[in-house]
Amino acid sequence: MRRRRSIKRTAVILAVVVGLVYLGGRWLLHSAYAAEQVCARLSVAAGAPVRIGGFDLGWSGSSLAGLEVHERDAAPGSTPWLTIGSVDAALSLGQLVRGDLADGVVTLRDVHVTLRFDKDGRLLTRMPQPAAEEGGPLPAVRLTDGTFTLQREGRPDETIHNINLELHEDGPMLLLSGAIDDPDWGPWTVAGSRGSSTPFAFNMKTRQVVHVTPALLRRTPFVPANVWNEVTCEGDTPCEIAVQFNPSPNPPVNYRVALEPKNTKVYVRAIDLRANDALGKVVIADDVLTLENVRGKSAGGDLKVRSLMDFRGITVMTFAIEAGLLNLTQLPASWAVPALKGQLTGKAELEVACKPTGTTVKGQGEGSVVVFPLPMPIKLQLVADGHHIRFHLAR
Repeated sequence: MRRRRSIKRTAVILAVVVGLVYLGGRWLLHSAYAAEQVCARLSVAAGAPVRIGGFDLGWSGSSLAGLEVHERDAAPGSTPWLTIGSVDAALSLGQLVRGDLADGVVTLRDVHVTLRFDKDGRLLTRMPQPAAEEGGPLPAVRLTDGTFTLQREGRPDETIHNINLELHEDGPMLLLSGAIDDPDWGPWTVAGSRGSSTPFAFNMKTRQVVHVTPALLRRTPFVPANVWNEVTCEGDTPCEIAVQFNPSPNPPVNYRVALEPKNTKVYVRAIDLRANDALGKVVIADDVLTLENVRGKSAGGDLKVRSLMDFRGITVMTFAIEAGLLNLTQLPASWAVPALKGQLTGKAELEVACKPTGTTVKGQGEGSVVVFPLPMPIKLQLVADGHHIRFHLAR
């Protein structure tokens, strides 16, 4: 009997000890001290100040709420460049202690990223400098309900909504995949990667044709506003955007935007050229715009244009134009076309340079005009005299 009482007393004591250990553990996991330790570890890992609103570090899973990542050397009270509404980690406490993360999944909800750029497209946001990576696999990371905002000096903010992504390891590579469904830009697919010796890069493609307008094109991420001052388009096109973030500041970002418009109106301001029902390819890469085999209707005839427009530093634009049966009376008045009623066929090559002292136009071309009832076409020469495009009767 005495032995039974001793066993019962021991069991009660063990139960009390286990309870105290459990409650003490729960208190430790929820204490201010633990919160400070979590913030400190996250700040070291991120290479930037990290603040959290609350957390629950449990035996079978963990979560954080109100996570903020600030810029390097940010002043107290500054606006974070990254906020996350909640972080849920399907990782047990034992996995976290052992560093066994390969089979875990971390879900980030209500994620908001804001990057600041100056008027020349240089990144102003002081990005984190993470601590050296330790060995061991990482868990899969899922991002839901995200937004990405670009703040550009002198331009309205541009925000992309409804971002859902997943990041996971594949050998030495970190792979990104997912989708975006923005109310203005429509649905996109997203893919990206980062290697041990390669920078982070991602690619976005529209899932369907998008109707673009001049106003929408001006909102295109990374593309300088002066590009769309020179070329405007309105029509239907798929779109692909490729971006690479470089470790060096020169340049900090490489980008490429590719459009393949159809049934599109195109206007090139530098040479006062308009085309309807146009198709072809438009590529903007690192402030250089290329028109590839753009064909359309203009002045009642056919027009084909190739162009290279370099907006780095002094803007220089070159054009190769082929015209077929253009109605002279419908050509721009700025071209100073002879007062003839006929159809023009010809070729021209032009160069436009926009300097602080003014814009210069150089180049030449030749063509012929069929004028009814003349039996032979009239030969014309096109000359750009530095300021204007002029047509002259060939001698």
